[in-house]
Amino acid sequence: VLKATLPGVPDFYQGTELRDFSLVDPDNRRPVDFAKRQTLLGEDTDTDWRSEKFKFHATRRLLSLRRQFPGTFKSGAYQPIACPDNTVIAFTRAHRMHRVLVIARIRFSNDHASVARPALRETKAPMYDILRDRVVDLRRAATIRDIVDGFPVAVLSSSPLPAH
Repeated sequence: VLKATLPGVPDFYQGTELRDFSLVDPDNRRPVDFAKRQTLLGEDTDTDWRSEKFKFHATRRLLSLRRQFPGTFKSGAYQPIACPDNTVIAFTRAHRMHRVLVIARIRFSNDHASVARPALRETKAPMYDILRDRVVDLRRAATIRDIVDGFPVAVLSSSPLPAH
């Protein structure tokens, strides 16, 4: 999630769309199971972050977000958001009328931590959870637990992605 949303060009290795716990560089010398990936393209999206398919799903959705809103990621503003207890990496990306909020938990010890409220108060409209196809009302979501709702990450967009 961070590689696809932080400033810069994300670098994806062919064949690393699924979880891979091998301890070697993903240098494209291993055979890629293209048939499996083609099958996954036709399946319903998997929103269980513990599933092997989730990385594939998240990569697909995040690349779609980048394709739909290129200005947000090429020239949009990047604004880190302070988290008092350092349990998350949080930031916004913004360009013109589009805004993305990214929260990635780095420690699971304190689910009640709150992201700096001034950064979220300015968001009047609902945000769309890109990874789970749900709407999140940041006016009511006061804590990281409210926003991520059991996930290690959240990517919220001011505009939804088109149906896939």
